[in-house]
Amino acid sequence: LGLQGYVVRQISDDSSDDAATQATINATDGSRMRTHALGPALAWIMNGGEMMIEGKLLREFSSRNRTEGTAYWLTISKPFGL
Repeated sequence: LGLQGYVVRQISDDSSDDAATQATINATDGSRMRTHALGPALAWIMNGGEMMIEGKLLREFSSRNRTEGTAYWLTISKPFGL
C-alpha cells in the first residue's frame, strides 16, 4: 500500500499556422499545459514474485490549459521463465 503521483508540464509553446489562433496562443503565455496527480496504489506480489497485481487511482488537480480527471490502472505482471 502506498501513495503515488505524477506531474506533467509542457516545456514548449503551442503553435498554429492560423494567425488568429497563434495570436490567442501568444496572449495566453504559449498555452502551456500542466497538471499534478496524487492517489493511493496497492500491489500484491504472489508466491514470492511469481506474479504481481497492482491497482492505482490518481486524481488530477491544479490543471492549467487542460481538463482534470481521474486515472485508474490495473496491472497484472508475470515474468517469463527462461
